[in-house]
Amino acid sequence: MKDSIHVTGCNAVSAVLEERPERVIEFVVLADARPHPGRDALRLKAESLGIPLSEEDSDFFRRVAGGRNAQGVAALLKPFPYTDLHAIADSAGEQSVLVVLDGVTDPHNLGAIVRSAAFFGADGVVIPKDRSVAMTPVAERISSGGAQIVPIARVANLSRALQDLQDAGYWVVGTVAEDGEALEDVDLSGRTVVVLGAEGSGMRRLTRKRCDRLVCLPGGHGGLESLNVSVFGGVMLYEVHRQREARKKQGGKG
Repeated sequence: MKDSIHVTGCNAVSAVLEERPERVIEFVVLADARPHPGRDALRLKAESLGIPLSEEDSDFFRRVAGGRNAQGVAALLKPFPYTDLHAIADSAGEQSVLVVLDGVTDPHNLGAIVRSAAFFGADGVVIPKDRSVAMTPVAERISSGGAQIVPIARVANLSRALQDLQDAGYWVVGTVAEDGEALEDVDLSGRTVVVLGAEGSGMRRLTRKRCDRLVCLPGGHGGLESLNVSVFGGVMLYEVHRQREARKKQGGKG
């Protein structure tokens, strides 16, 4: 099938079997491999779902895993199923958080951000179609199953998408390396869009103008002026989670 992809490793394959088994075209295991509890359990799961099984040699796994440890298990998947942005926003609650990426080009960063989004319970991730990495096999693998949990939208016009989200009641908070408000001083407890810019160059001018607030992190110790975008994204999502948990506790006391 055109644009089909392989994901490898027990965590990634387990996530797709649990969350989106309809994507799996074929389950692949290493031929003549020694017993492995995780891999063997996944094989039984795939068989119970009626998914076709094949066996391949170690050269195949080195190729599809890019030289990394595939744990002798892979799944051939249908193309990544992007979700409509409006469907994400319409189904989200009043404390929804979305992550918007403006020009992130490294699949490792995309995968790490999606993993953090899944961990902290974000309602979706939004990426532009142009000048941005798509959900590649590498990004899916790095997400460690997060890509099967968090809806991901791909939009043609990022500025228009942000406007639509603002119209839907979201507060758009952009991240900058300097000249922004301190993160802890910004209320992130309502409907919030966290915008992360490209590696190195940050957000584009039009995206920055669309933001309601700009935040930055105090720091810069050890000669470092900024964080990697995926690390900054994790910090932002943690702060959103922290504020909302604090708000819940305050409401419980009332």
